[in-house]
Amino acid sequence: MLSALIFTAVMLSHTSAGAQSTGQKQAHLNARGDRVFGTLPRDDKAAANAFESIIPVLRHPRCMNCHSTGDFPRQGDDSHRHPMNVPRGPEGDGVAALKCSTCHQDHNVEGMHTPPGSPDWHLPAPKIPMIC
Repeated sequence: MLSALIFTAVMLSHTSAGAQSTGQKQAHLNARGDRVFGTLPRDDKAAANAFESIIPVLRHPRCMNCHSTGDFPRQGDDSHRHPMNVPRGPEGDGVAALKCSTCHQDHNVEGMHTPPGSPDWHLPAPKIPMIC
């Protein structure tokens, strides 16, 4: 659901605002409802509205817990500091024995209260912050 909403908003902004500036040929409906191919007109207002619609998603704790300020990850809906003083590290994947992959495997581990997994689990590197 979360990724579908982001994908839809991004696609709306790219197809309405970006098509003309890139000269991209897209299929769209004309006034009669016929499918035609051509350059879509630029619609900055639709692009801005599409982006505004995903802001609540981007501000959700699941995004903000990793894409936030500070040198550590956060957890939970209250965005509390990750236990064990896990640091971000220079590349965003922790440091020494406190690497993200030490606990977060490449897949979810079965059982109650186990760390979620995903291939290459990490925070964004400090040099590429998403939220200031």
